[in-house]
Amino acid sequence: MKNIRITRCLALLLAVILTVGLLPTVALAGPSDEPIYEVYVSASYPLAGAHPNLAGLAHYDEDPYTVDEVHFFEVDGDGNPVGKFLDESYTFVANQTYACQAILKAKEYYYFDENIEGWINFHYGEASLISDKEAAVLVYFTCAPGTVTVTFDANGSEDAPPAPVQVPIGATVWDVIRNFNDVRMSDKLWEQFYDWSLDPFATDFGAYYPFSNPVTQDLTLYAMWIPCVRTVELWVELPEDCLVNDVDKPTVTVPANASYSIYETENFFIGLVDGNLHPDLVYTMPLQKGVTYYSRVIVSAPAAGQLPDVILHGAEVVNVRTYFDWGLEIIFSVTPQAGDTLTKADLFINTPRAGQNAIVAHPEVTCLTPGVHAGVQGWFDSPELGTEIYDGNLEGGKTYYALVYVGDDAGNYVVSADTLQLSVEGKNAQLVRKVDLSDTMPNYVGAVVAVTIPTAYSFTADVYYGGGKIRSDREPYKWVTIMDFSGCETGPITMEAKAAPGYMFKSWVDCDTYEILSKEPVITFNLDRDRHIRASFVEKLPFEDVGAWDYFYEPVEWAIHHDPVITGGVDATHFGPKRNCTREQIVTFLWKANGAPEPETTENPFSDVKEGQYYYKAVLWAVENHITGGVGGGKFGVGQTCTRGQAMTFLWASKGSPEPEPVSESPFSDVKPNAWYYKAVLWAVQYQPPVTGGTGDGKFSPDRTCTRAEIITFLYKVYGPKG
Repeated sequence: MKNIRITRCLALLLAVILTVGLLPTVALAGPSDEPIYEVYVSASYPLAGAHPNLAGLAHYDEDPYTVDEVHFFEVDGDGNPVGKFLDESYTFVANQTYACQAILKAKEYYYFDENIEGWINFHYGEASLISDKEAAVLVYFTCAPGTVTVTFDANGSEDAPPAPVQVPIGATVWDVIRNFNDVRMSDKLWEQFYDWSLDPFATDFGAYYPFSNPVTQDLTLYAMWIPCVRTVELWVELPEDCLVNDVDKPTVTVPANASYSIYETENFFIGLVDGNLHPDLVYTMPLQKGVTYYSRVIVSAPAAGQLPDVILHGAEVVNVRTYFDWGLEIIFSVTPQAGDTLTKADLFINTPRAGQNAIVAHPEVTCLTPGVHAGVQGWFDSPELGTEIYDGNLEGGKTYYALVYVGDDAGNYVVSADTLQLSVEGKNAQLVRKVDLSDTMPNYVGAVVAVTIPTAYSFTADVYYGGGKIRSDREPYKWVTIMDFSGCETGPITMEAKAAPGYMFKSWVDCDTYEILSKEPVITFNLDRDRHIRASFVEKLPFEDVGAWDYFYEPVEWAIHHDPVITGGVDATHFGPKRNCTREQIVTFLWKANGAPEPETTENPFSDVKEGQYYYKAVLWAVENHITGGVGGGKFGVGQTCTRGQAMTFLWASKGSPEPEPVSESPFSDVKPNAWYYKAVLWAVQYQPPVTGGTGDGKFSPDRTCTRAEIITFLYKVYGPKG
């Protein structure tokens, strides 16, 4: 069929050429010409009542071809173009299929490859050659009976979004918008525009809306924003043996909590050319003392048209610039000084936050001098140090002390307290005095470093599970999925949580103590320590009578997602948690919780259980597995409500009626040892986690009717993920 279509396309193309006049002969491709493998064409999309727009073609200046002609044709019953191309007097007919053909010419020094592929409006078409300098692409479009509206929402930007566009029904956004730059938003302050999404809360790059999807209804597309890194902090270290062996790549690390990552680290270079690293100057010999070398690191840190601050430890920043639209290129230099007496060393020590435990916030020290090592003991609450390491909580405004040791056991340096000058970097950090360690740690020098804990606190709020965003009175117009206020004053801080579509807010939780702070979306508090709180969200179930804090929320969520579904609601929007459960309902729930196995027996022992009923197979399965024997008289008890005692017995029997551990007395005052459900209730209490804790006041209420919420909860505890 494809060959027939190509043949007819060529015949049609020749007819068009004869109609409009013969084209001039084109020279064959020369040996220096480059092949063209793919071509893209933009054309008007057929819309009912409209006329063919023969001028609706486009190509980019950098394309190796030009689009000479675009024509529409009617299509016969076999799906092939027929007749001459349609002129501007023709009116497109709704729901009728048309062929769109584009004729292209290769520019000088290019030719069309015989395996060329072509697209019109991003729809794949059949491509064929007229000559090596001329090609045709054929695509079929079904005329849309009307249009739908695609609206763009700036989603927090002060800049106006693109104007709404009318898209033919069944066409794509690309059929109307030919260039993504036409709908690109300007970057916000420290936020970079990425793409458009159907989800206003989208944070995943993969959540963008494909403009190539057919559109059949009105859409609202929301701008996607990428939070940008404001400060990039890196530690640069030279390999330990870089002075005696062939040079290796420098080691570059980032803080563990950094919101960016290293993409690439190059080898050393011995010089710069116009501020750029020149590939011909790669240095592969051992580094020399006193010589300056250059390298670079590329980090993924989009800057929204602004360059973030760069803090580089262990090296000097030479140049910082954007790297495409997603990263930064940082060129730095190092000058190794190893192989001699170490006269100067720079230390960097971290500053803990107020409220942290001193053991958890152990001092972290980095020596910024290449090839030199540093270590540290814990915090002390006195400059004399003493023998006891401080293990309490760090108080804001108070000064603590650490013993740092600096030196080199690799033999690159000679280290002495008499000649070594130490400098200390770090927030609120300073050198108190040097300490001679030569008796216990040869070639090392000690230093007492003081760090004053800031009185301001660090505060982080983030989102857990599902979807949602948070914002605070510090950034009242910006919804985010995580926010961090390092060095925040004591407050008050007001936070608001908003659930994404399909989810609902559950609670604010303290991530350090796991305390539930509030069950309301808006929370206000003061800071008395470093705080990390989390807005918790859960899936929004389709039932109005199941809330996030109902004890049966998780069981109902499990039941409706179970395969097979254990139970739906009593209608589309209600689960009916307080409704009574019948015996046949509970047995059916049990059967589905076990995977709805096909019963082996076909003999029905009950006169009130009819074949074809939804519970028929479940009852047969329950009988053959000794879960129930009915209510007597050859009946199962269809329609009878199930008591809590019966429900527990069904569950116990479904697990093989295991013998419970003996106890000295019954766990409930209304469950006697001679009761037919005694062992089942005892087993349920001993099950881990317990299936039931009773109804309160030391009672189980065995004769009370079992509700839908209760039985689904019992089932979840036995057959759910925690059972």
